[in-house]
Amino acid sequence: MRLISPAGRTVTGLADWPRPKKEYQWAPGRSAMEQARRWLSVGGPAMPPEIHTLLMSVEETRDLVIDDVIPEFVTSLPEAGEGRNHDILIRAHRRGFRITIGIEAKTDEPFDEYVGPRCLAAENRSPRTRVPMRTAKLLEHLFGRICDPQREPFCSLRYQLVMAAAACAAQAHRDRADRAVFVVHEIPTWKCKSAKLTQNHRDFAEFIALVFGGASADVTDGQLYGPILLSSVGYTRTPVLLYAGKASSAFVAEWRPNVISAGSPAESQ
Repeated sequence: MRLISPAGRTVTGLADWPRPKKEYQWAPGRSAMEQARRWLSVGGPAMPPEIHTLLMSVEETRDLVIDDVIPEFVTSLPEAGEGRNHDILIRAHRRGFRITIGIEAKTDEPFDEYVGPRCLAAENRSPRTRVPMRTAKLLEHLFGRICDPQREPFCSLRYQLVMAAAACAAQAHRDRADRAVFVVHEIPTWKCKSAKLTQNHRDFAEFIALVFGGASADVTDGQLYGPILLSSVGYTRTPVLLYAGKASSAFVAEWRPNVISAGSPAESQ
């Protein structure tokens, strides 16, 4: 397993872990830094056990050989606007097929806005906005048909979940992988509010229920759902099987970083 930056440089500790887009997000108790600490908790790069458990929940993602782990990897999308920033992108293989895993790390931050209000707010700011069109394209990729982002049931989905899952499948296509896994990695810390964690789980469960079928009440942590087959309707010209699930770590108690350098003891506290 190689833990590398998007530029291909080896990552050995917190000091050279690629930073999120906004510097304030790199802080103890918040998702970017806590995710990095989970991957470096044994003194070197290693998959967190909760993600391993999630991948072991279905036959086709068990016993993967991990090739590359890339924090802060960006997948560009055809429509104008920013690409999808995966908190971690993993490239792996197993028994003759390739798999791409996109991870969204969360403490208690929301999954962005709901799709419907987000589109409406963009239209109110500018009649020429492309946000509704871009959102409709993401939904079309996931559902295989034309979707109106301002109508039920799509308007009640969180935008970040829609974009992350669609972009994960798009990246799998570019990686020549025929399977994609979208993972939410929840890391509850002393800075989290229980009401926000509950809301995030509800939003994620409703997303899984709508995209993969079933009832949102049955969605549990540590279980992958799917697959669904994404074809040439959206961003992929060849079929990609998409799975999704949520992995939750143990509670992270308050800690204070010492002077952090590559390989320092502070990284494994």
